[in-house]
Amino acid sequence: MPPMQRLVGDSESAQCLRIHFLMPTAYKPRGEKQPTFDAKALAAGSWDHSIGRAKEMVQACSVRGKPLPWVEAPQVRAELVGHRLFHYEVPRHRYRQDKWIDFDGAVGYLELEGDFSAVMPWARAAEVLHFGERSTAGLGKVRVVVLD
Repeated sequence: MPPMQRLVGDSESAQCLRIHFLMPTAYKPRGEKQPTFDAKALAAGSWDHSIGRAKEMVQACSVRGKPLPWVEAPQVRAELVGHRLFHYEVPRHRYRQDKWIDFDGAVGYLELEGDFSAVMPWARAAEVLHFGERSTAGLGKVRVVVLD
């Protein structure tokens, strides 16, 4: 059984974060056809995508016909102060189709500065739900470290 993690981070505050991408993470900005590996785009999209994944999980676990809870997306102003990202490819064999497919994404970390008090619950949810495309296949695992 995985260790229980506390998702309620109301009392958790942070001024400086490091987001570690532990598994290849692919993020497609809205309107784009290809994933981006740009550090600024990953930093900008991380909060919105984390909130979206949490909403999808609530929707999947909710009772049919019951209205979904309203999710107020907190505004965060973050400045990218450092990063070390690598484009990483993971070949995977699909046994049913007997073919190889490539999963690729960014591995490394982003360092951000700003007031993250309002988004820490979403950052903790991203650690459990993962981030980016193909996260249901186990990709996009992140760890958020407070550097203050």
